[in-house]
Parts: sequence; structure tokens; C-alpha cells
Amino acid sequence: MDSKKYFEEYLQTLYEELININENLKLWLYVHNFDNGLIINRAPNFFNRILSALFESVIISLTRLFDSYKKIDRSDRNIIRFINFIESNINVFPLDTSQQNNKKSKDKLVGDFIKNHRELINTLNPILDNLFVLRDKYINHFDSKYFNNVSQLLKDYEIKVTDIEKIIKSAEKILDDYSMLYNRSKTDINAIGPMDIDNILK
Repeated sequence: MDSKKYFEEYLQTLYEELININENLKLWLYVHNFDNGLIINRAPNFFNRILSALFESVIISLTRLFDSYKKIDRSDRNIIRFINFIESNINVFPLDTSQQNNKKSKDKLVGDFIKNHRELINTLNPILDNLFVLRDKYINHFDSKYFNNVSQLLKDYEIKVTDIEKIIKSAEKILDDYSMLYNRSKTDINAIGPMDIDNILK
């Protein structure tokens, strides 16, 4: 496949995954906080299952997006491999007129992005570590230590909503930087709009 076409499809798929993560988190927060949390009391069995499914979906999707954040031995496609692809295919980005057709200027700009993005991901490592532990020791697999004590797992490997939001914002910045460099456009990950769940809750 042509490298530019590959880049476009890769970028679009990562954006779609990020939109899904962001919308699931927003929906989780919306339902969790609706009517000061009292909405859950109307149908606790239903709403607790919905909230659990949304939360697990966010964790699984985020870890899928950042697979290989420490070493390349997991999935074939993720944001880390995307950066590696760009590093080997800088030619997918067009020369800007402000660069006066200077290829070295473009290469330096892309190289700076790559360096900054890898450093950004490194700052997320403590949060990602906890996300992957939560995925591996509870969501995807049972762990003997926490089999009957999930609350202890959440204490030992605490994940805050602000942590998840930080990862989402970081991923958005990385994708936006390369998208803007490619065609001066970016995708709004909040583009889906108002929560239509209001039609049910209100």
C-alpha cells in the first residue's frame, strides 16, 4: 500500500478509537453523576452493569491504543507503532512553502514531534502501568491475590478519572500534531454531540 494511503487509514483508525474511548468515558461520567448519582437507585442492577461495561471498555481500549508503550511485543497497530511508522516515512508529509522547499527543515520538524511525543508518552508510564495491571489482573484475567478483593486492586493501582483524561488528551495531541502537519486539519474527538441518553433518563 502507498505510504500516504497507509498513513491516512492508520490515523483515521486511531482517531476513531480515541473518539470511542472519549465518548464512553463521557457517558460513564454522565450516568454516574446524573441526578447526583441517584439515577442508579432507580434500576441498580441495570445501571451498575452499564457503568461497569463502559469503564472496562475505556480501560481495554486505552491499553490497546498504547500497547507497546514499553516494548514492541504486543499488537501490530497502536499509537507507538504509528510514531515508529512516521519516523521511517517522513516523506508522507508535504513540504511547506514556509520551509522554502527545504527538506531538512521538514525532517527536523517531524523529528522534533517524534522526540516530544515519545517524551510525552514516557511521562504517562506510571498511569499506563496501572492501566495495564488493571486490565491484566482483573478485566482480562483473574489474579489470585485480587480474585476476591477487587477493591484492594483499585487501591494498589489507583486510576483516577483525571488520569484517564490526561491520557486521552495526550493521545489527541499526538494525532492532531501529525494530522495538522499532513493536511492542516484535525478531527474533533468530541464531535458526537449531546448525550441522547437524556431521552431515557429524563
